[in-house]
Amino acid sequence: YFFKGYKMYSSGNKEYLTQEEVESEFHIPVNLQKKFRIRSDRDYGGKLPYFKIGKQILYKRSDVIDFIEERKRWMSINPQNKASLFS
Repeated sequence: YFFKGYKMYSSGNKEYLTQEEVESEFHIPVNLQKKFRIRSDRDYGGKLPYFKIGKQILYKRSDVIDFIEERKRWMSINPQNKASLFS
């Protein structure tokens, strides 16, 4: 991918990922990504940050990792929600 002339890669790993790449690498289904983008903090331990370029949704790799870690932390203090990390 290119964004205004800049490569969207950093040190050999892609810095920005498409929805499909997030699903493949982090096992978060595309339909749940949409929910996590729009849900409020109190619903799921935070929103999943994203960028939209035209019709393309992109996620910064570090934001996805931070979101997963925050969701794990949130679930550990809200045991009634432990059914699944991504449900």
